[in-house]
Amino acid sequence: MGKARKKKHPHGSSGQETAVPHSMVIQRGKVGRLVDALVLDIRKVMEPYTAQKLKTLKNNILKDFIHVAGPYGVTHLLLLSKSEVSANLRICRLPRGPTITFHILSFSLCKDVVSSVKHATNTQQLFTHPPLVRPRCTEVLVAILSTDCVE
Repeated sequence: MGKARKKKHPHGSSGQETAVPHSMVIQRGKVGRLVDALVLDIRKVMEPYTAQKLKTLKNNILKDFIHVAGPYGVTHLLLLSKSEVSANLRICRLPRGPTITFHILSFSLCKDVVSSVKHATNTQQLFTHPPLVRPRCTEVLVAILSTDCVE
């Protein structure tokens, strides 16, 4: 009889990969082409540890993304939606963490910023490594995400 095969985990089992927060950026509902481009820009900014080529279907529900997040080690879910007043951004901590909701009144896309700069640089190389974050900024973000104010 043959040897039993071991299951391969989707992200490997290195300790460093599980310590780093991973994210998924998705849109909900009809958002328009500008917010759709904003979704792609947010994915690019968060690129080293986010799902860059995530495909969403019309019939996907939120529970589908939450169920998939566990095996892939996703810790944050960013949802963009649009209402009559403004676009909305919800940041959810998975699996049961707090949810923060923001109203986006105005935004600029990456292509608009690059076109307004006189001396353009190669922006593709900027997103290959994770950014350096100052320790005080991370303390503030942890304090915000750990509050019990859940909407």
